[in-house]
Order: sequence, then structure tokens, then C-alpha cells
Amino acid sequence: VASKGCVRECTFCDVAGSWPKFVFRKGAEVGEELVKIYEKTGMRKIEFTDNLVNGSISNFRAMNKVLAEKIPNTLDYLGNAICRPKNEMPESDFELASRAGARMFKVGIESGSEKIRHDMKKKFSNDDIDWFATNCAKYNIKQLWLMFVGYPSETEQDFQDTLDLLDKYSHLAKAGKIVVFLSLPMMLT
Repeated sequence: VASKGCVRECTFCDVAGSWPKFVFRKGAEVGEELVKIYEKTGMRKIEFTDNLVNGSISNFRAMNKVLAEKIPNTLDYLGNAICRPKNEMPESDFELASRAGARMFKVGIESGSEKIRHDMKKKFSNDDIDWFATNCAKYNIKQLWLMFVGYPSETEQDFQDTLDLLDKYSHLAKAGKIVVFLSLPMMLT
């Protein structure tokens, strides 16, 4: 665990009820801890239980820097991540995360409709999805897209936008770089 809580306030999520404030440990300390765990036990597979492994981009970067410098391409880690735009998460962050051992990000994409994501307060665009998905694929970081249909304000066009988004990235799904987990919003209440 490197952090608790979330930096977003999505309308369907209950994380803020458990952790009203996003808190995080220093990324370099987390990286050093993972290096020690690897050296002591030989364990390579790490799953973060954080709501967001990249909630604090500076700490995410610091952790990855330690891992990439001390034990490059050794760990395989996965964690929940938010889709971040280019100005917050440049390409160098994806390359660094890959060298540090990032193998999968579980990402709450939720919908292909920007309107629905706006209603949800997700705070990212389809251009941001393209940036995130393309760079994850380029640096061999698989993605598990968390999606759902039937949000209360969803229209037929919003549903079509989701189908179009899935179609647009089907080549990455066929290549094993994106897996989609589809649920209904009522499962979240």
C-alpha cells in the first residue's frame, strides 16, 4: 500500500466515504521498500491495493525511478490507475514505469461518452484515453478497462459512443494489450 483514497470524486464511487482525503507515502520510500522485499524474498509479482497507484504523479514517478535504477525490468507490478492527460503524465512516465515493472493498470474508463464521464466527474477526455492507451501499449503495460453501461443519464448515443470507443481500440484488445471488464452501475451501489 502506497496510498489511500482518491484524487477524484466520481459520482458512483464510495472511496471518499472510507478515505475522505487522498494520502500517500513518499514514492522513493515505497520504491526502496519494494527493492528490499525483492532482495530478501525474491518475490517479483506485486499488486498494489491502492485506489490509485498514480494518484500522486510525483510520488509515482519517484517510486518508478528507484525501481528502474536499482532493479530494472525485474518486478511485475499491477495497480489501479487514473487516465491522465499528456501534460500530467508525459511519455517518459510510461517508459519509466515499464522499466520499473509496471505490467498492468486497471483503469476506470467507464464510458466512451465524454458527456457521461462529465456527468460522472471523471475529468478526462477521449484524447486523454488515446494518450494513455497508446502509451501503455507502446511500453507493454497491459490495461484492464473498467466499463459499465446504464448510467442514469446514458442515452442511446452515449451507448454508441462506448461501442465506438471499444471498436477504436479493438486492435489493442486483439493484441492482448487491453482487457475490458463490463459491469452495470447497480453492482456498484
